[in-house]
Amino acid sequence: MSIQQLNDVERAVAPEWSGMTWLRAGAELTLGLSFFVTMAFGAIGAVQGETSIVAQLSAIAFVCSLLCVLVNWFTAPATDEHRRGWES
Repeated sequence: MSIQQLNDVERAVAPEWSGMTWLRAGAELTLGLSFFVTMAFGAIGAVQGETSIVAQLSAIAFVCSLLCVLVNWFTAPATDEHRRGWES
């Protein structure tokens, strides 16, 4: 196996991690964490029959981080090294 083939294999295994920056990773982690916090505190508030300020604030954080992540995903240049798996 040549070095070029090895690089192709490595790119096929983890194509999106090659260009991951701290900002992108932080935005995606914030997206997931805020989703779980929103669901948990929203469910607790629904059981108690009260609105939860934590659920409301985390919902705002979820929507903002979702917007940032989607804009980043759809505006990434085609020449980036960190392409998604379905692009060739």
